[in-house]
Amino acid sequence: MFYEKTGYLTEDYKYFHINDISDRTYEFHYHDFYKVIFFISGDVTYNVEGKSYELKPMDIVLVGRNEIHCPIVSAKKAYERIVIYLSDIFLSEKISDSFELTDCFKKASKDHVNVLRFSQKESTRLFDTLKRLETHKDSDSFGFDAYMRLNVLEFLVRLNEYSAKNVITYDGRAVYNEKILKVIDHINNNLKDDLSIEALSECSGLSRFHLMKVFKEYTGYTIHRYVTEKRLNLVSTLSDRKMKIKDACVEAGFADYATYLRAKKNYKNTVRSFEE
Repeated sequence: MFYEKTGYLTEDYKYFHINDISDRTYEFHYHDFYKVIFFISGDVTYNVEGKSYELKPMDIVLVGRNEIHCPIVSAKKAYERIVIYLSDIFLSEKISDSFELTDCFKKASKDHVNVLRFSQKESTRLFDTLKRLETHKDSDSFGFDAYMRLNVLEFLVRLNEYSAKNVITYDGRAVYNEKILKVIDHINNNLKDDLSIEALSECSGLSRFHLMKVFKEYTGYTIHRYVTEKRLNLVSTLSDRKMKIKDACVEAGFADYATYLRAKKNYKNTVRSFEE
């Protein structure tokens, strides 16, 4: 079973402050934009690309574009969080010669540390910036849109500052399998290559059966589904960057354009949509 990307973003960013109690079960899913979650309260474990984190108040979750993720939320406590959706175009804007706005997401992905836990001082500074956003998000006063944009940029600059200085620590309980994280890295860095079960079994040192079982356990995805969605997402990304569709298909690991079309058709026929 494939799952549809959830949430849609047509602006540079969106801001949400959500506080709810729900017995719903979230499914593993992805977005074609970036997401930041400032966790305020609740009983929540967050899974990003095969690694699960127990959240504490003031933790920040970074989810990169097309990264597979899923919150596991207890229905007994209210889940309060601030969520910001960020477009690829917005984050690609150059505001400094010393860093890019996506650097903190790249570091989180590379290090497999998607939950950031700061000192009280840094957390308070970030939270204060978010509260200013909330105060003005529905305003119609002169220049409020520019003020909102400046506050989003301030928040992102601080995130990247703390990341670059390695102020970030995560000292909570994280559940993962080191070999599965290596398989995930191998897939994402080699989508053009042979990513059959046999090939992944050989490079991971795990038997075919054990690899399939453990991969599904930690990611919520079968290997075939994970590889296919990553390849479809890469075709979409490369097409957005003006690469010819046939070239994008080959670059993403499809044998040819016809193979890509079959995979895309199968995806559309089996997709099940839901909202986060």
